Amino acid sequence: MLDKYISTKKALVEALRDIDIKVAALTGTWGTGKTYLWNEAKSEIDADLPVHKKSVYISIFGVKTINELKGRIGQNIYFDVSSKYKNPVREMGKILSDFIEKWTDYSLTDSALNLALPKLLSDRLVVIDDIERKHASLEIDELLGFLDEYSELHNVKFLLILNDDKLLGKKVWSEMHEKVIDVEIKHKPTSEECFEMVFARDNCENLQEVKKSIGVLKINNIRVIGRILKIVKCVERVVGESNKSNPAWVASTALLTACHYKVLQNEPPFEFIKNYNPYAKHLQARDDKTDSKELDWEELLNELGFYHADDFEDVMYDYIDTGHLNESRLIEVFRQYSFTEQAERLRIKLRDFYKNYYWNRNFDTKLLLEEVAYFTEMIDQLNPNQVSSLAAIAKEFGNNSLENKLLDAWLNVADNWSEPQRITQRELNSIAEEIHPRVRDKLQLLLERHQTSLILSEAVSRIYEDDAWGDDELRSLKNSTIEQYFQTLNELNGDELCDFVTQHLKWMRHGVPHKDIQYGLKNFIHASRKILEPDYVGRLQFILTRAINEYALMENFESV
Repeated sequence: MLDKYISTKKALVEALRDIDIKVAALTGTWGTGKTYLWNEAKSEIDADLPVHKKSVYISIFGVKTINELKGRIGQNIYFDVSSKYKNPVREMGKILSDFIEKWTDYSLTDSALNLALPKLLSDRLVVIDDIERKHASLEIDELLGFLDEYSELHNVKFLLILNDDKLLGKKVWSEMHEKVIDVEIKHKPTSEECFEMVFARDNCENLQEVKKSIGVLKINNIRVIGRILKIVKCVERVVGESNKSNPAWVASTALLTACHYKVLQNEPPFEFIKNYNPYAKHLQARDDKTDSKELDWEELLNELGFYHADDFEDVMYDYIDTGHLNESRLIEVFRQYSFTEQAERLRIKLRDFYKNYYWNRNFDTKLLLEEVAYFTEMIDQLNPNQVSSLAAIAKEFGNNSLENKLLDAWLNVADNWSEPQRITQRELNSIAEEIHPRVRDKLQLLLERHQTSLILSEAVSRIYEDDAWGDDELRSLKNSTIEQYFQTLNELNGDELCDFVTQHLKWMRHGVPHKDIQYGLKNFIHASRKILEPDYVGRLQFILTRAINEYALMENFESV
């Protein structure tokens, strides 16, 4: 499993032991474990050396001058040498002792360091890391000149560790590479090797699912893999045993994290992930001009086993982006994931059905339609996309009766929902073309019916009085429209109008605590602009103008 890593490590050790190689470079992209690889090789390189001849490691992150670089090397020598071996350092007399005391703040005005360093480094290996993160004022040709001088005149061996893709001064690096660098070793571990090197013994419950996902995504950035594991373990802690109810959430977490840190070659945007729906292909003809990027994204999601997004993706996207995890909403998501035996049977049945539909040449029309008919027995388990897809397949094979039977059964079940399965108006708009028109119309009707259960003014009033909100209040704001706000503002009066307007102005003044509230606030602003227009007639314009001016927010309501 670690063949490539072991081979690279062997090549590095051999290069550092070769007396003819003065300057070696270990290159690779960010986060692939170059420093980790060096530390693994270090134990072999330093094994039989006395302490005062062991390798010296420094990072030159932010180093501005060659003198500052020398200072860091000297400082690390001083602090690495044990008390048993400090005499060889101090034998250079009081001059060296005096300037060593200054190394901490790099006060190197005298020439003591330049006199001492060649002797201190003779026959030693100096490892210089983070070359690409040096300060811009330290030119590459200055650095390479230093390497050339010390390697040729003072018998010092160097190992440079860098991400050459991010190096400032790449032109100079390219020009001088052959003159100074004796050998370059490229570190390009696979995602599996990165995982095995660092995380194979992690205590994550879903460790193998993580490994599988990073393999599909080809993530070889150790830091990002670590971040994925950290997020997965956080979810495991919050939701407990229910994390095992739907293993697909692990793949989704890996995907969203990789996209956030931009470690994929062609990462799909969140909106594409959120709206991805493989069932829609039965209802929409593929455009020959479809963007090739989207085809690549679809292929990646399919290989990852990602079939549709739900509330989990919203929760994870916010967490990865802001660092704040909505634990109560996450728990609710996994509560919905808790599969019953019947739901699990449906999942397996759908998987096998589509596999046969696409690839089984012996799966004739009669068998296929019998399979479609079978799903009427599980109709209450089907979501809008699934029932639309199955109905479209029935229609594709000329069985309109079966198509209508499926749809009628599903619509009857939907009539008994207490709410439209947590779908919002915006989400319905985004999938409207991907679901059957009868399904779309039913969901629209259910949305309108549910919205009346908690009208907008009541939702804002609850938030104003309790200084808190729940799912019902957030849903009301999330499903709101500009027209709904305009109507509400024109209907309210007295204390109700005061509380409604004041709450929104407070959000504008002090910040919006939730994205659903932010959506409602935008609608409030647009509706208020209509009231503030010159042709609006009524005292509400005066009331609203005065309230906005009291909060010094009028510029936010000016038309753009």
